[in-house]
Amino acid sequence: MSVVSKYFFVTSLTVMTAFSPASLAQENIFDRLIEQGDKELAEMTAKAQAGDLDAQVYLGDYYGKNAFLDQDWVESTKWYRRAAEQGHLDSQIYLAGLYAGGKQVPPLIQEQIPPDINESLKWVRRAAEQDHTPSQVFLGETYAQGIHVEQDYYESTYWFRKAAKLGDAAGESYLGIAYAVGQGVEKNEQEAHKWILSGASKGNKVAQFNMGSFYAQGIVVEQSYEEAIKWFRLAAEGDNGDASARYAIGRMYELGQGVEKDDYMAARWYIWAAYENKHGAAAYNLAVLYEKGRGIEKDIIKAHAWYGLARKYGVAEAEAQRDRLEVMLTPEEIENSVAHAKMCDSSWGCDL
Repeated sequence: MSVVSKYFFVTSLTVMTAFSPASLAQENIFDRLIEQGDKELAEMTAKAQAGDLDAQVYLGDYYGKNAFLDQDWVESTKWYRRAAEQGHLDSQIYLAGLYAGGKQVPPLIQEQIPPDINESLKWVRRAAEQDHTPSQVFLGETYAQGIHVEQDYYESTYWFRKAAKLGDAAGESYLGIAYAVGQGVEKNEQEAHKWILSGASKGNKVAQFNMGSFYAQGIVVEQSYEEAIKWFRLAAEGDNGDASARYAIGRMYELGQGVEKDDYMAARWYIWAAYENKHGAAAYNLAVLYEKGRGIEKDIIKAHAWYGLARKYGVAEAEAQRDRLEVMLTPEEIENSVAHAKMCDSSWGCDL
């Protein structure tokens, strides 16, 4: 059985977190406003109306951030838009995030500026056209997955390639993925390896995981579980560690591939992926270890809890396993299982 299915490549789209609203001013305007009053505001307004870019950005920030007035996000957005239309990159990025809405935009702002995904994508594209690589990668992901646009692998690859050629690690990783699976380009494992290795060498977690997959499966490179787990560890480490890499390491410990077989260590990696990343297969495999008492103390209550979480995280077959165990449990034990699942599905902390 292979460690991972061939290429866990395109990951889910992260919704606009790179474009959350932030102050664009490079200086503190508030002390100066107190000292100079409305005179400066009038002068800046006149300049902005005449097309002065710096004045437009100033007014955008003033109406959105001035603590001494009721914030006027309509007026603020009007001036950011004027600046963005002149090519001001930060304003374009700002508007992309503002119109994306979501949790990163406070409800008070959304009351004045309702989300508009088409408007958001318009400004993402304008920023991408100015070689803003996060915007290019975002567009690539958007077209690859057909999020709010018609799925188009050729358009997706176009944007990934632009970001990759500018040295963006995520762009390199995704371009490599496109070559690996033949999406938007002719399949080419050598090109895939080249771009993914470049992204991985720059610390991109998805690329590092895919380098591990190359070695685990012997794609382009000579198969080596030892090399595979080195790359998986790089991808897995840190607060933003890759979920699939954490699961893959657990699987390798369980199978004894590249490391000495160790069910306890497998459980440790599974619970990391399941708790922090909500990885369904990791939760399922952890439930199996609890049920069978392999590497960890046998615990049917925890097995029941983790089968339930695995189902919640997308593993359909976990439901039958949970129901199978449930008939063996007393009502009190079921309550304990539910409490354990609630704890491990929260930010409260969870351990073996």
